Amino acid sequence: MSSVPVKTIAGLNAGIRVTLKYDLFPLYNAMKERAKAGNHWARICVNELESLSSGHVKNNVYVQGNGRHEEFGEYSVILPGCRASFRKNNTGAFYIYSLEVDGNFTELQRDKKKPGLYNVKKDNKKWNAELETQGKIKERKNNLVTISDQINNVDFAAILAPQAMTESGRATTGFLESNGFDLHFTPGKKRIGGLANLKQAYNAETDASLHESAILLAGTMESARNIKDVTWVSERGGSGVLTQAMRILKERGVNFSASGHKAFFSNLQTNLGNAEGLARNIGIGFDGKSHSKEMINVNQLLGSGLFGGFVNPVKRFIKDDKYSALNCISDMGKEAGSHKELYGKVTGAAGVVLGLKTAGVGLGTAMAVATGPGATFAAAVAAVGASAALYKGLNAVTKSYFPLASHKKLTGE
Repeated sequence: MSSVPVKTIAGLNAGIRVTLKYDLFPLYNAMKERAKAGNHWARICVNELESLSSGHVKNNVYVQGNGRHEEFGEYSVILPGCRASFRKNNTGAFYIYSLEVDGNFTELQRDKKKPGLYNVKKDNKKWNAELETQGKIKERKNNLVTISDQINNVDFAAILAPQAMTESGRATTGFLESNGFDLHFTPGKKRIGGLANLKQAYNAETDASLHESAILLAGTMESARNIKDVTWVSERGGSGVLTQAMRILKERGVNFSASGHKAFFSNLQTNLGNAEGLARNIGIGFDGKSHSKEMINVNQLLGSGLFGGFVNPVKRFIKDDKYSALNCISDMGKEAGSHKELYGKVTGAAGVVLGLKTAGVGLGTAMAVATGPGATFAAAVAAVGASAALYKGLNAVTKSYFPLASHKKLTGE
């Protein structure tokens, strides 16, 4: 180690020393210059690498041990536009020996291929989203920020956002059309959490696929601490990104108690208990209720943990041949209790998966058929029989995956 030329980037006078392989310094310095110019993602990368000096590596959700050189501690970190590998040597200092920087990250954000913060305004009856490269929300009369689900198109995310914000009770549609709002957008074709992503739904605060977006959101939230009465509104699976961002802020010791910030989870598809607990831990409160939900939407009921008792019977049925479909439905019925209408819809949707599994179809295929569009739904019904309960369950899943079906006015059609 001593023979390798290094450059100290943090901890020279206090804390743990952080050094960088010398020939990587020009790349690091270029990123630092971008940060000084106000580039949000570059600022986050520089701050996180230098903050290794604090020694809080094990508490960091996006720093992962790679299983090598355990006697010294070797790690990797994936940040927005940046990937670094480093180790803790026998003197206790951190040595960054690999650094990859994506100089096109901002351009990818502009192309809506990377997460980012957008200022949304309505012009000529159409919502227009413009990238905010500094990652800072605009200070308005009523500060509202929506965190979108993973959606392929930022314009589509902008259409969905007003409904989530009006559900929070902090704004009307007319107010949003006149004043605009901020939108934290996460691109992607696969929704966050829900029935098809149960592991992610229950562990959103540490899910690696959300790191990039969550780190950017955490930076935006931290920079907004001096703005009073901001409401952070997650839309469906956006609750997962918000949850992880709050976990990052908790680890940094950031607190919003004096700011009057609030949170609202609109139709969340990830664990509600974790989200509420983290919000309270960092001083973010709630106005009345903390969340809204669609009682017939299985993605929200199962994915959010609001009805976790439905999940275990299905998982057990899939894995245990001795556990019959009748046992599964019975146990789910006990969980449903007095929610008779909900029971019929949820168990009906689960029945699609159960029937396919009974017919010898694997879990992945069963989930795909049970939640897929078009002709696959008909195939699912044929596989398990067209009972009324299954049909209702199938409709519930359909609505879960096509939220705009009943809101055509939002699309302008």
